[in-house]
Amino acid sequence: MAKKQAASSAFDQMMSEFLNSENGALMLEDCMSFEFDRVSKVPLRYRIIALGFVKHYTLQQLNEELTRAGCPQLYSRSLMEAGLIYAFLNGMSYSEWRNLEKECVEIRDAADLSGAYLRGSSFTLRDLQEYVNANSDDEIGELANAFNYMADSLASSEGMRRSFISNVSHELKT
Repeated sequence: MAKKQAASSAFDQMMSEFLNSENGALMLEDCMSFEFDRVSKVPLRYRIIALGFVKHYTLQQLNEELTRAGCPQLYSRSLMEAGLIYAFLNGMSYSEWRNLEKECVEIRDAADLSGAYLRGSSFTLRDLQEYVNANSDDEIGELANAFNYMADSLASSEGMRRSFISNVSHELKT
């Protein structure tokens, strides 16, 4: 039962971050203003991301800096973070990312989300999966499938790496 609650709360957190991704964009905007009063109020994670734009970090460099500071790495938990990943993978400037992010928000806001899957005041992970599967015939759906494939591949690679290390460690002990 405890596992189900933890999964549910992680999903709730993901949905909250997805629905409130504008806050992250505003915090990055505050950082890029270079005004001490505004920047000092922004959480460390967003200050590091802004620094990544200023120093032209790659995604790997940015994630290393975030890890060193004890902050979560970037991953596609929101539209904004997916855009940030794209920006750092492609060496985009802050202004280029901001333009991309604005376009994505406009597309999201213009989308009709009144379909059968989202009619209730709350929905489950299964509801979300059914909605995505039913609405994945366009380029965005293909992109989502590509991200899912990459995530699965990374998880598989990580599992194989851990298994290999475990096996080598076991062999060295015996």
